[in-house]
Amino acid sequence: MPASTPVTPHALLHRVHWIDTGMNPRRLSSEEFTRVFSGFYTPTCAPASVEAMAWVLQNKVVPGAVISHSTAALLRGIPLPPQLEDGVGLLSGVRYLGGGSVLTSPFIPEDGELDDRPRSTAPTRSPDQPLKLPLIHATAHPRGTSRVAHGAQLHRRELPVPATVLGRLLVSPPLEILLELATLLPVWDLVAAVDAVVGPASRTPSLSLADVRAFASNTTGRPGVAILRKAASLARERVESPGETYVRLLVTAAGFPEPTPNLPTIHPDTGQERRIDNAYEHIRLGLEYDGSWRSKSKQQWQSDEERRNELASYGWTLSRQTGQDVRQPLSFLLRLRTVFDMLGVGRAAPAVDHIRSFANSLSTADLSLQWSTRRPASTSRRLDKKTGRFRTRI
Repeated sequence: MPASTPVTPHALLHRVHWIDTGMNPRRLSSEEFTRVFSGFYTPTCAPASVEAMAWVLQNKVVPGAVISHSTAALLRGIPLPPQLEDGVGLLSGVRYLGGGSVLTSPFIPEDGELDDRPRSTAPTRSPDQPLKLPLIHATAHPRGTSRVAHGAQLHRRELPVPATVLGRLLVSPPLEILLELATLLPVWDLVAAVDAVVGPASRTPSLSLADVRAFASNTTGRPGVAILRKAASLARERVESPGETYVRLLVTAAGFPEPTPNLPTIHPDTGQERRIDNAYEHIRLGLEYDGSWRSKSKQQWQSDEERRNELASYGWTLSRQTGQDVRQPLSFLLRLRTVFDMLGVGRAAPAVDHIRSFANSLSTADLSLQWSTRRPASTSRRLDKKTGRFRTRI
């Protein structure tokens, strides 16, 4: 087959099928293609979607397996921290399965930050950037095939494995996904996932926080259930982004009173409703997480400033936080304490020494994979030298 023959973009086929189409085996073994699973290859410059990878695993590699854990979370639109599994969380929010779209370009960018901006398109990869595919998770019967599929993490469990239909896939239901994530994530990141599942932008609007708490309370003998119970107790409704979750947990853990998520306020003259990310209503102080500053247009900035000026006109003081404030929160927490003093409620704020001690403890505590270098005790990671991919063992 001539080298100039075009390759079908985003295809994921077995080696035999590629050769049947006339593909030269030498070309198939070159850098032009990337092996996804044992025997299955995709074009490196135009790789298969996450949905396609999951479908092939479920139907060809391990028939009957249920897509689960972080892969199911991605497909359900449940946010994951970027640091999970060598960067798989950076794919969160690219495109969600359901409504005619799928997660595309499943490579993992090398950089990324705590950023809540919606992504209308997948990130781009330069030609010289290696393709780093995410690990596809699936749950299968313990008496199934004993071999570990290349490019996949198989979790063994006795049947029946709970599953729901999502597009053309069988995936874990949302409550099961949260329990599965509890084996991969520390508490704060799991709280962000629960907040998203029960929040106003949830893709499973039928679930409430009470449902999650009841599920965690009634489930026994499963890995991660204790962490899920704790996360469910810390979760709140009406949260619209992981950044809002982390700010709320951060200030509460530091010793400040807990703010109210997305408090609606009404302009006394116009009647227009505005929501404040995390609000202390009794002192009219709002904490606003801004994770999308890099992608904002001039019009977006003007709209935000107009909103802030309007809230200030009827007595609200707004404090803005970014991803840097969450990763290294000392300055932000000290500023917040100063604001409490200025508003005459300094007694409700923690002491300066306590804030400094708490901020220093974040460097070693497993509060969130967003900024912690440590991993949950229940997981370990191994570099596959042949593929260059990290595998997470549970």
